[in-house]
Amino acid sequence: MTAALWAVRDVVTTMTDTERNGVERINQRAGRNVPAATAIGLALLGAVLFFTWYAPWGLVGLVTVASVMGLREMGNALSLQQVRLVAVPVYLAAATMP
Repeated sequence: MTAALWAVRDVVTTMTDTERNGVERINQRAGRNVPAATAIGLALLGAVLFFTWYAPWGLVGLVTVASVMGLREMGNALSLQQVRLVAVPVYLAAATMP
């Protein structure tokens, strides 16, 4: 795990009951686990910065994976409205565009 994830984990595990209740209220309003979402965002930022500075071709792979995952999420959301994506061409296009 990256240093940012460890820091968030340490903060979350050392909270008092009052702080934990406050985080639960925020999570309910936001509809997601805010500390986990923050940790994931920081990890993604770290990955983008690493690939930008040290391994530019890795950034292409990261963008490709993110594109395919985003299209999968969009396909899942559209399937709730009874709209189906033709998966193979959509995923091939997403994988070859970057």
